[in-house]
Amino acid sequence: MASCIAGGGLPLLELRTHPVKGRSVHVAAAGGIPPGTTLFAEIPFASVVVTKVLCTVCYAVADPDLCCDDCSEVSFCSEACQQRLKVVHDLECSTLEDIHLMAKKSRADRHLLCLITRILSTRAAATLPHKVADSAPMITTTYSDVVDMVHATNELSPAWLASVQAGAELILKSLPSECAVSVPEVVGLAARINENSYSLDANTADATGQVASVGLFPLAGLINHSCQPNCIWSTDPSQGAMVVRTTAFIPHEDEITVPYIDVHQPRHARQRQLKETKHFDCRCDRCNEVGPAAADTLIDGVCCRGCGGHELLVPCLNYRGGSYYYTCPKCNGKVSNDVVDAVKAQADAAIQSAQAKMDKKEFKQAQSIL
Repeated sequence: MASCIAGGGLPLLELRTHPVKGRSVHVAAAGGIPPGTTLFAEIPFASVVVTKVLCTVCYAVADPDLCCDDCSEVSFCSEACQQRLKVVHDLECSTLEDIHLMAKKSRADRHLLCLITRILSTRAAATLPHKVADSAPMITTTYSDVVDMVHATNELSPAWLASVQAGAELILKSLPSECAVSVPEVVGLAARINENSYSLDANTADATGQVASVGLFPLAGLINHSCQPNCIWSTDPSQGAMVVRTTAFIPHEDEITVPYIDVHQPRHARQRQLKETKHFDCRCDRCNEVGPAAADTLIDGVCCRGCGGHELLVPCLNYRGGSYYYTCPKCNGKVSNDVVDAVKAQADAAIQSAQAKMDKKEFKQAQSIL
């Protein structure tokens, strides 16, 4: 995938390698990149939908008459989408037919086993003679790009690794010989999925914001996380691709970043989630920023009611009791930690309620809550 950037396939971007940070994508354009610019649209090397009511290729509403009669695990919205996956599905079909039983026996996640099966089938299909649908100007990737993705197998729990290994053995026994790889290689694929997979929304008029599919996007996987990102991604409405766009002006040589998680969370919650799921300590500008003007201080802070809501309360430690209280730097008023926590809980509940309305495209109702 590095060759796609370095070779001029994406002239606005360049790939860099840092001895500690690793790989990162930066702006190559001399004049920078303006907000709203589409950087690329990438077709997943492999993806699976989490519900059979959606097309497994483009995530639109599936046609019930275009469901595979053999495995009943794959549906399509059109014959065109069905044809695009035909060679791959011919290889994976018999395995998907028993995937539920394999997940039950191995205690591995069913969707993870489905995605591993599709990755191995896609890898094998690339060696078979068949017509590939024209996807220009979409970015496509290879199995070597998948293998090149970072992973943290050594940081995953022994129980998780054992279940994946058991699932890998069952999958490899079921798949055709063209798909054969070693069990450790499959475990490595699972670790890469765990570390790098992206979730996309459904390509439907009544999309609720819930996850529709999970896939591997090796090019997007080169982009690092930031809690104050300058890019965002969305679903392409025709080919199930991941589209990455800028949300702010990005100067020449600055790094391209996207959010891996919900960045509306408090700092401690973001860092805990990133450590648990992505296995790194976030050191982005937002997480490193301190002081009363820091973004997290302003977002997570509580204003003093006694001052009319114009001053942020400052946390202080009660050394005798070992507990926190808050004080106002303007009026010197004191507020207990319990009161501040209650205000934050009320605000969090309002945000969650508004987000639920946003997910349902009920924007006016969401605005009224806030």
